[in-house]
Amino acid sequence: TADFLQMLRAVYGAKQSALCWSETLGNTLERTGLTRSHADPCVWSSSDVVLVIFVDDLIITFAKRAALDAIVAALTSKYDITTDPDASLFVGLQLERTPGALKIHQRNYLEELVERTCMMNARPRRTPMETGTQLPKLERTELSASEHAAYQSLVGSLMYAATMTRPDISFAVGMLARHMLAPGHAHMHAAKHVVAYVASTLSLGVVIAIPETPLRNDELRLSAFADADHANDVDDRRSTSGYVIGLYGVPVEWRSEKQSLVSVSTAQAEYVALCRCVERVRFVVCLVEDIVGENEVALHPVTLTGDNQASMFWATSPKGVKPCKPIHVRERAVSEAVSNGEIELRYAASRENVADIFTKALGATLHESLRAALLE
Repeated sequence: TADFLQMLRAVYGAKQSALCWSETLGNTLERTGLTRSHADPCVWSSSDVVLVIFVDDLIITFAKRAALDAIVAALTSKYDITTDPDASLFVGLQLERTPGALKIHQRNYLEELVERTCMMNARPRRTPMETGTQLPKLERTELSASEHAAYQSLVGSLMYAATMTRPDISFAVGMLARHMLAPGHAHMHAAKHVVAYVASTLSLGVVIAIPETPLRNDELRLSAFADADHANDVDDRRSTSGYVIGLYGVPVEWRSEKQSLVSVSTAQAEYVALCRCVERVRFVVCLVEDIVGENEVALHPVTLTGDNQASMFWATSPKGVKPCKPIHVRERAVSEAVSNGEIELRYAASRENVADIFTKALGATLHESLRAALLE
């Protein structure tokens, strides 16, 4: 017969440990008067404090020092913690303060990545991926076991940077991540190209300008850009969507992803990108309302910029030709957001659509132009 042991408390690595830790920490934070966000369970806030959790690392921003001291005292009384008053480093992110601005970057993390891949002396690259690059799907890897593991590790490391502070490499890294199971020599070459580009742009980061006078809640403004590249996957002909959402022009969420269905036209691919962007805009709006207070914030309609007039017509016109049924079902989200005044659609040429950087490999001049709207 088999013997079983009942665990009396959670231990590190157990299946339910993360849930137990979340509940335990949540109970502690509730007693300090913080409220968990409905949009993101890792964000807690009150009228004077916003606290963000990343596993067992916490970062706190505050309006009143007394509120901060009360939370730190509550955490110290229950857990063995260390504090960094400057908060200059958080889960690999460097927070660099300059007069009038806060810059969030990962220079140290990326320098270690470049050194680990022996790319310190690589020829500088102006783009993360060459235009026209095709990475076909392979049935089996062309790499040795050690090279295969190195490829997976490299792409995973780049993915962390792409999702945190480097939106400019999101498309290239997303393309590489599609081939984690069976990469070839061309895939490894493309991955090293991204590293060479990163080595040439280590200083880039997200810059938040600090206003001289505090902004009022009724001045909160969100903007978004969405785009798609139709049927650019050479294997299954699915399209790639991209979007970026900004608060006061600072990117707060972005993504490059392959669409889950095959679009039969550019307009349909662009429409799917609009749908996805609207979903995430609503999430960001909910998060902002949770932090600031739903009754305290007056968000203006979010300006959503696209570069395909047919897809925008489907979203705003009650009549006319509609997209195919799978997209028609999703269409209600965009049309509803427009009719409710949540979204204002705006057309812009492709060279002015920042989301274009998330959908395809661009030439150096256009890439650098769009990158300047995201990073400094």
